Amino acid sequence: MFYPSNCRGGIYAARFLGKSSIFGDAQIAFPGPLIETVKSLISRLSGARLFPEAHPRWFDLAPKDRLAARGELLAERVLRRAGYRILARRWRWHRFELDLVARGGRGGREEVVAVVEVKTRRDNSFGAPQEAVPAWKQRHIAAAARAYVAAESLDDCVIRFDVVAVTLPPRGRAEIVHIEDAFTA
Repeated sequence: MFYPSNCRGGIYAARFLGKSSIFGDAQIAFPGPLIETVKSLISRLSGARLFPEAHPRWFDLAPKDRLAARGELLAERVLRRAGYRILARRWRWHRFELDLVARGGRGGREEVVAVVEVKTRRDNSFGAPQEAVPAWKQRHIAAAARAYVAAESLDDCVIRFDVVAVTLPPRGRAEIVHIEDAFTA
């Protein structure tokens, strides 16, 4: 890292990348505490959240991962509006991950735990998002769900596997489809 000499205490840091941009070859990076202060100040002034809680370091994610995190956030909002209570987000077990784990629903069935796989796409050129959960992925989700049930002592609950398909076009509104009981394990 390169610290310019005219900065007090190294507040600004210029990191040199291998590619050029409209600002030259240097990308300005701010340390974490300064970013948190600016984010909270802007949020308080505008009344809006710039960086959702779907991922604590939203700005550090690759564009593909930002798309996935945004889709998970939208899926979580849809589930909450449908009466679900979110138990876990991005729960990891070994190399497997459960995007969302929710309980309840409109029917008030508190004994049902929905393990939700969120698939997000920009368009349907490679198929619909819900079609992107092949058998091997279903087996991985089921294995992680069994581990989650054991870890959280939810043996008395019925486990259901749902898929939330999110299509986020570059312009226009997001299309969100919640498929309950999408597959069995």
